[in-house]
Amino acid sequence: MNAAVMQQGNPIKIAILAMGGQGGGVLADWIVDMAEHAGWWAQTTSVPGVAQRTGATIYYLELLPEADVQRAGRQPALALMPTPGDVDLVVAAELMEGGRAIQRGLVTPDRTVLIASSHRSFAVSEKSAPGNG
Repeated sequence: MNAAVMQQGNPIKIAILAMGGQGGGVLADWIVDMAEHAGWWAQTTSVPGVAQRTGATIYYLELLPEADVQRAGRQPALALMPTPGDVDLVVAAELMEGGRAIQRGLVTPDRTVLIASSHRSFAVSEKSAPGNG
């Protein structure tokens, strides 16, 4: 990650986009568990989507080293959802969700690392046949 992400006192901000059954919640829980075992503050929230229509659930995580919390002398106030232009890592479990993350402004070239699957689920219009098909 770039130097801006790792500045003292700034949490690492991660958005995981996954449709139902793709394991986004499991991955988010694993990351939080790993961070807490390493002595970091970690928080995850989810913003549910309707996968069949408007997209995936967004699991949002913020991670902050305990040393930064101790230096600040107070508990951190971590965000509950991603802010466009302020995400360090986006993980998209499906190609279309990677595109949606870019459209939403969650991916910025000077800050964000994007990891997206190369497979895709077909949209409803691609799966349906007109008439009696």
